[in-house]
Amino acid sequence: MTARERLFLALLLGLVVGLDPLSIDIALPAAQEMAFELDTDLASIQLSLSLFVFGMAAGQLFYGPLSDRFGRRPVLLFALLLYVCASAALAIAPGIEMLVGARLVQGLAAAATQVVSRAIVRDRLDREAASRVLSHVFLVLGITPIVAPVIGAWLTESVGWRSVFIVMLAYSAAALLIHARWLPETNESPDRSALEPGRLLAAFSQVAGSGPFWAYVGCGAAAFAALFAFLAGSPAAFIVHLGETPKSFGWFFALVMVGNLIGYPVGARLVLRLGINRMLMYGTLGGLASALVLVGLAVGGDFGPWAIVAPVFAYMFSFALILPPATAGALSPFPRVAGAASSLLGVAQLGCGALAGAIVAGLDDGTQMPLTIAMAVASFAGLAALICVRTSVARGRR
Repeated sequence: MTARERLFLALLLGLVVGLDPLSIDIALPAAQEMAFELDTDLASIQLSLSLFVFGMAAGQLFYGPLSDRFGRRPVLLFALLLYVCASAALAIAPGIEMLVGARLVQGLAAAATQVVSRAIVRDRLDREAASRVLSHVFLVLGITPIVAPVIGAWLTESVGWRSVFIVMLAYSAAALLIHARWLPETNESPDRSALEPGRLLAAFSQVAGSGPFWAYVGCGAAAFAALFAFLAGSPAAFIVHLGETPKSFGWFFALVMVGNLIGYPVGARLVLRLGINRMLMYGTLGGLASALVLVGLAVGGDFGPWAIVAPVFAYMFSFALILPPATAGALSPFPRVAGAASSLLGVAQLGCGALAGAIVAGLDDGTQMPLTIAMAVASFAGLAALICVRTSVARGRR
């Protein structure tokens, strides 16, 4: 592919992958108002977020094999249509039951954006080039968490919480139309037996039996766990415990995510010089250092917003150095079963994220300590996975 074609592909995929943070981040400032108007508690609203992430994790298992069988394009377009329908249901939800159910369906639909996008990149590019394109995709993706909470806070205070789901509806409908017009089919040889139980089991077994695959996946999954610990705990930490307004929370959250936006282009430039393993090492160690600073500030008794914002900003910069090389390293050995590999990768990453978010929500104690400790534990897990990566690389050289 030419540089121009790679950029166009990154923009297309970045647009659709942007649905995932939009679905989460634009609704975070509205959590308190949603709980009040639907006559429920904040924990139930946090549950709807966890179910969205759970839906994304569960959906990963299906979209990969489906895209191996029918092609990347039709599977992604179907998922976008399902997302549009779920967003419409969320906008008119009369109670918490419909909200929770529609969020689960929305998560199942959003799962395709991650799986199919990764498989499309793997179809067209080798390992280092794939990591670079993924960095550009995640750069586009990184803009959404900056803009979304600010828009969500403004909409919540000016129009009401239902307007955030109307924005999701409009964005997904536009993405559906754009991809129907311009998304190419990259699976040039669909596997007609990809959905046969025996073949499906063989594909997943081939991937699951790879130690290096799980080592790379562990690095990315640990980073996702830390991210979702922050996502789950931040509304309570800023709005309830620190007394910030939804608008202030939106700006603080946006500032944290600027670290992501800066990190992705840095990673895209460094990966060709350093290689994916060295860049993964720098990202993992940087994330661990940031999490330890976060813990130190919390234990020291500084509960102001900047004691959260500054270290998590640094963590999100490191996150941007971790995710693209971890993804490329996990998928590159599996050109024939890229969809199945992408599915297992997504299940692990989002499953760890959903679990971390649920734990943080369940342990809320009136401080930022639950999200702080969860981010630190996840960072140490990432370090352990990095050691496994380096061990597998060393064995491969023997």
